Parts: sequence; structure tokens; C-alpha cells
Amino acid sequence: MTSIASVKVRLVAPDQTFRGIADDLFTDCCLGAKTFVYGRNGTGKTTFAELLRQAARGDVALTAEYFENNGWRKGALSAAVGGCVRVFNRYYIEEHLAFFLDGNGSSAGILKLGAANVAAESSRRELEQEVERQRVRLVAVMAAGKESAGRVDKLKGDAKRRVLDVLGPVLPNRYTTQIYTIAKAHKALIDPPAVVLADDQVAADVEFLSAEEFESLKVPPDPTGAASVLAARVAEVAARELTSRISAALEADRALADWVQVGLALHPAGGDPCRFCNDGVLSAKTRDAYAEHFDQSLSALQADLKQAAEDLARTSQALSAWRESLPSPDDVLPDQRSGYQAALDELKVPIDNWSSYLDALAVLVGKRTTDPYRPVLEPLPTAPAPIDLNELAGSVVGHNTDVGSQTGLRAQTEARLIAHLVEPFRADYARALRTEPAAKNAGVRLENRIKQLQLESEKLRSQQHDVGKTAELINDDLADAFGHVHLSLRVTADGTSYEVLRNNGPALHLSEGERHCLALLYFLRSLEADGVTPDNDLVVIDDPVTGLDKDALFAAYALVDERTKSFGQVVVLTHDYELFRLFLMRYKKLLRASRGAIGKNDQEEIKFPRIQFLETRVCDGPAGDRRVNLRAMPERLLNQPTDYHYIFYRIAEAVTDSNTSDLILLGNAARRLLEGFVAFRSPTGGDFQGKIESTAKQAKVPEELTQRVVRFAHGSSHREEPNPSVSFSANVPDELGQVLRFIWTCDEEHFKGMCTAVGVDIRPLVANWKRKGHLESQAAPPAASPEREVAAGLPTTSAGGEDASDNTLPY
Repeated sequence: MTSIASVKVRLVAPDQTFRGIADDLFTDCCLGAKTFVYGRNGTGKTTFAELLRQAARGDVALTAEYFENNGWRKGALSAAVGGCVRVFNRYYIEEHLAFFLDGNGSSAGILKLGAANVAAESSRRELEQEVERQRVRLVAVMAAGKESAGRVDKLKGDAKRRVLDVLGPVLPNRYTTQIYTIAKAHKALIDPPAVVLADDQVAADVEFLSAEEFESLKVPPDPTGAASVLAARVAEVAARELTSRISAALEADRALADWVQVGLALHPAGGDPCRFCNDGVLSAKTRDAYAEHFDQSLSALQADLKQAAEDLARTSQALSAWRESLPSPDDVLPDQRSGYQAALDELKVPIDNWSSYLDALAVLVGKRTTDPYRPVLEPLPTAPAPIDLNELAGSVVGHNTDVGSQTGLRAQTEARLIAHLVEPFRADYARALRTEPAAKNAGVRLENRIKQLQLESEKLRSQQHDVGKTAELINDDLADAFGHVHLSLRVTADGTSYEVLRNNGPALHLSEGERHCLALLYFLRSLEADGVTPDNDLVVIDDPVTGLDKDALFAAYALVDERTKSFGQVVVLTHDYELFRLFLMRYKKLLRASRGAIGKNDQEEIKFPRIQFLETRVCDGPAGDRRVNLRAMPERLLNQPTDYHYIFYRIAEAVTDSNTSDLILLGNAARRLLEGFVAFRSPTGGDFQGKIESTAKQAKVPEELTQRVVRFAHGSSHREEPNPSVSFSANVPDELGQVLRFIWTCDEEHFKGMCTAVGVDIRPLVANWKRKGHLESQAAPPAASPEREVAAGLPTTSAGGEDASDNTLPY
């Protein structure tokens, strides 16, 4: 805190440009102990107040020229006022007055007053909003958990149905809805992933499980084992030589030989009667001859040939029977079947070869049997290799081995098949299983978070400051200063907020003025709070009468003046010229005293006047940028403190000034100037345009000028708020000049008086208007009479065509 007896800050300058405010803010002026600043909307008043507010908080670097220890020095603003700059502006209202039920509906307005309470309430509402967000998330998480649980149940059911569809018909006693439970389906789904089976493998497994239990198999011995001995016998009998004496007659007649061979047995030796022909008698000689033909060697050969043929036939039959007796592939376990079938297919050629070989031997035997007297000397066919039964026997051994453990094999097949059947559901099931507990855990965390947020919210509610006394004080101000007996505050039941009442009922549809009034009253009451040191505190109030009617304006003026009178330094900024005029009238004597001291070269008063009346305006910066500027209000305006005088002055200044940044604010001012002018000139003229036209008609103003002024007034009447993105025509100064020309044309004496009152010299413009009027009169038929031109003050010409009129105004 500075050691000065009372705060004195005369100049401030931001270290860096702040929203159009630079270090050249002040033009031939400074702040005083009491400073009243007038500026139309958009000229930087709120920005200036916000600069001071942020500088006091340390958010903006602001250099001040201030008085300390009997000398003026420069330093941070906080060094001048110890950080105690108390600023009322719209940012203060946002921080210190918050409607969370704004009274625009069917509910009463509920509000918080005070930065701490507003911040706490804002935080509490943010917590409540966060609670709602967390609740929405909780609902979503619970829904996700429920959906995952349903998904788990569905997947288990789908997996169970697929297993039953495949294995139910195969093992009906073991795969039923009651026996194969959801729990078993769950176990199958969480088992390690399975190898996906091909369709033929699935069919084989199903067949294996559907069949009766398989028996052990055996391979019958190969019947071709003695074929080599039989081949030797065939070779011997086919080539055997006979000892018989061949009868030529019988040799020549084979049928006869067969008959004789049979008949010879019917005629025994010794002369016995013939048992074939009965009365025939065979001589011994003839019989002996026949007997030599059919001796014992032939009989033996024939018997051996017959036996060989029978043995060959039996062997062929045995080979066929052996072939048929081999186990069928259907009798082999499915997983051994393909190997067994392959081994069986490999035996087809060897067996066919042996069958052909035996047939060839039978052919040789038949050939000798047909002609036993002629040996068959051709070589025997080559015997095939022995039939190799190793591969077939190995497959059977594998089958028999597995048959010995059929119970385990069937169990493995069932497990493999079930794993294959549930595999399509496994990935989704795993995800669903993970989601369900994750959702549950997330739900628990969210519920805990919601409880924590609710505790924090309740803690903030319990920390709200007691507001009862403040409500009473504000109610007193509303009634005493503003006469708003119908409007009052009441502490809410929880003791942390205010309820706004109107006529003892809920205050619905609070106006902007009512809201602003409440905020201003709270600010002014806060100047009486603990810790406020009036001598060392700088109070800045920006637009205290925003939204207030004229009656409330006088109340606000009186209250602001009363509540700030004990402070070392006060700055009031306003866009309302009436309020500015009230302060001017209130401190007119003080102003006169200050000007008198300055006139006597009082250095202390020069450095820090007791009273200052300043103006904010917008001007062009060095780089063509928009700059906020503070300057002293012209003395003549201080002597003529009406809004009409000020507007006239500002428009006249703009017509001759090269500054373009401020033009955007003067369109609406020009309309207001015209409205004030025509209201007195044509009190019964109707609306604005009617009054303009009536006034123009009375003064015989050219129609073109009248319509031009009307168009500009209408087109610029809503341009009071600046918008840097809107470009203005370079003819705006000319249009403003036409507004002044219209007033001059309508009432020259009034125009002269206004120029004298505000200290404006625009004689060059008047001269130019006269020339334009003369040219227009020359071009517009019928021409005005010379008498009318002289009466109107228009320029006259000499015989040589020169302007002979007096271009100077008589004042």
C-alpha cells in the first residue's frame, strides 16, 4: 500500500496496446480527483474501465503517473492504489451478479450477488452439470452392460443349439437340452481356440460317433502261399511221358478211344462175359492190344491231371474268397479308413495277377487233359511276386490299437467336434465377457464419481456467504433512492441466494434496467465493506444508468455521488449526456474553482485537478488502426450542457476533421440532431419524415437536398455500435455536411447561434453551400428572383460574372 494520504493517479498507459488503448490515450488532459467521462457507445469507455480492472488484478501491465511522498512518479498502477481499484462495468456484473433462474419464465428470479458467491454458484452448477453428464454416461454404461449380458446369454444359447443340432441325432441319450447345459456351452466357448475342421472331417467324426463300437479286425493269411508247389505239379503232369503202346486206330479216332477205354473195363480178362454188350465176346488178343493202349501210366496221368485241375480251381476259389474276406473299409475307424482304403486299393493288381496266373496254369492242365498222349512242353507262365500285406496289416494294427481305447477316442472326437461347432461364436463371446464386467466396474466408478461430485456441490453450497444483511440494505436502496417499493430481495430458504420479488410476488420478466439496478446497488454497498479504504481506493463506474428510465437516472446519479464522495479518486464514465450534465451542474462551482486555480498557475491543480470533465472518442492511430482517445470536453460545451449542443459540435467537427474512425458513430447522432431540430421547427408535422418535409417546405429547401438528408438519416440510424468489419463510404463527412446545410438552409439564425454557442467556425463550408445553392438555382427552372436570392443570402454576381456576395458570416 502506498504511503500517500489520498490516492492521486493522473495518467495511465498500458505497456502494450489493450483493445485499442495505447500509451497515447490522453490528449492534453489527465484524470482528476473526480473525473466524469462522456462518450457515445463504441468509443472505448468500457474498455478503459476494464483496463483498470485487469491492471489492478495483475492481468495487464499498466504504467501510472501517481503522487507519492510529495512527488509525482511513474510505476505500476498497483503501486499507486495498492491494487484497490474498484470497478463497476459489465464484466463486474457478470462476476458479481448471476441469475440462475432469470425470472423470464414462470419461476421467480433467483440470483447470486458477490464474486465469491457467484464463483461458488458457478462451480456448483458446473458440478451439477457434470453430475448430469456422469449420470448420462452411467445410464449408457449400464445399458452397455445389460446389452453385453444379453449378448453373453444369446451366444451361449446359440452355441448350445448348434451342438445339439449336430450331436443330438447322433448321441440322443447324451445330447439333450437337459443334459448338455448352458454351463457346458460356456465351458466350450472359453476353452482354447480349436482348429476349424473341413466338412468331410466333420462328417467322418459324426459317422464315427453315430456308429456302434468298432471290433478288432484281422487279415486272413495269403492263400497263394502253396502256389509254387502246385505250379511244379502242373509242370510235371503237363510234360509227363506215357508208357502206353499207341494204337493207330484209337489215336486217329479220339471219340473211339474214349469209348474203348470205358468199354475195356466192361470186358474183364479171362473170357468173362462182356458187361457192356452181354452177348459179345472180346478176344484176348484184342483186349491185350487195347490194354497196352490204356496202360497204367495213362490212368495215373489222367488222375493227376484231374487232381491238378481241382487243386487249381480250389486255389482260385480260395483266392476269391480271401479277397472277399478282407475287412471292409466301413469296418475300419474313420480316422484310419483312408489309409486302409489306400492299402486295399494297392492289393487289387497283385490279386488280379495271381488270379490270371492260376487261370494260365489251369489252361495248361486242360490242354494236357484234352490230349493226354501228347506232353505239353511249352514253358509255364511266370509266377507273380508274393502279395505284400504289410501296409494293409499296419492299417489294421492301427485300427485295432485305437479300438482298444475307443472310450478315450470317442471322447476326443466329441471334444474336437464341439470345439469346432462353437468356434464361430468364440470371439464375440470373449468380447462380450470382457465388456460385461468392464461395464460393471465402470458403473461402480461412475456412481462413486457422482457421489463425490454431489459432496463437492453440497460443500460449495454450505460455504456460501450469509446474504441476509445485504438483502436488507439493497431493499432500503431500492425503496429510498429509486422508489422501487414494488421490487425487493428476499433470502431463499437455504440462506445462500436471493429471490427477487415484485409486489410481494415472484418477479417475472426482469428488465435490463432492473438487473442493472440490482448490480449497481450491490456494487455501491460493497464500497462500505470491510477492507475498503476510501482515501486509498480508486473507484471506477462505467455506465451506471444503462437500461434505466429518466426517473431512475436521477436516483442513480444521486446514489453514485453520495456513495463515492469519501473516496480519494472517482472516475465515472457514461454514454448518457443527461447524466453527464447532472454531474456537470452538480460540480459547476468546483469546476469554476479548479479553472480559477489553473488560471493562477497553481501547479498542484494543474497536475491533479479537483474536477475533470473528459470525452472519449475514436481516432486514427499511426498505422491507420483504431485508437481510443481521452480529451478534455470543450469549454463551450461545458457552458452549454445539452445533448443537442454536443451532437451539433461533434458533427460540425467531423465535417472538417480528417479523422475517419469516429464517423461510424455519427450517423445515428445526425438523425438525433435532425429530430431535435425539426421537433421545434415543425411540432405538428407527424413522424420524423413528415416533420422533415414540413420544415423543408416552410423554408423552401430544394427537394434533392431534403431527400438526400432523409435517406442518410434513415440509413445511418442504427449505426451507433461500431463494427470494424463494416466499411463506410468516404462520402460520410459530405453527408454529415448536408445535414448541417439542411439546418442552415431551414434556419440560418439558429445555425449561427449554435456555431457561436459551441465555438465552431465553418464559414468556408457555408460559403461553399451558397455556391452550390446558386448553381442549383441556375439549373432548376424556374429561376428564383434576385430578391429571393439576396434574402436567402445566396451569392450574387457582378456584370462580369464574378461573385460579388459577402462570403463571411456576420458573427
